[in-house]
Amino acid sequence: MTPPRPPLRDLLAYRLLARRPDHRFDRWLRADLDSRWFVLRDVAPSVALVALLAVGLAAFLGTWSWPDVAVGFGIGTASAVLGSWRGRARRRVRFFPEDVPPDLGPWLPYRPSGNDLRRR
Repeated sequence: MTPPRPPLRDLLAYRLLARRPDHRFDRWLRADLDSRWFVLRDVAPSVALVALLAVGLAAFLGTWSWPDVAVGFGIGTASAVLGSWRGRARRRVRFFPEDVPPDLGPWLPYRPSGNDLRRR
C-alpha cells in the first residue's frame, strides 16, 4: 500500500526546491527516495526548463539549428541526471540523519591516508 502523499504545496516544495515535507510523511518520503522512478521525477522540471531555454535562446538569437539545440539539450539533461543520482544520496543523509552509520563521514567512509599510518 502506498503511504499518503503530502499536500500539493509541500509536494511542489519538495520536488522543485528539495525541501523536506513534514515528518508525518516520512514513509512516503522514504518510498519516494527508494523508488526506481526517482531520477525521472527529480530531473523532469529541470529538463523541461533546459529545453525551454535552449529553444527560446536559439529562436531569440536567430540561429535555429536542430543540432545545436540537441547538443545543448543533451548536455543539460546529462548534467541533471548525474546531479540527481548524487542528490538522492545527499537527500537521504539530509532528511534521515539517524540512518547514517556513525563511521560514515559527510562524503565517504573514513579511510586513513598514507600519512596517517605510522610506520615502524
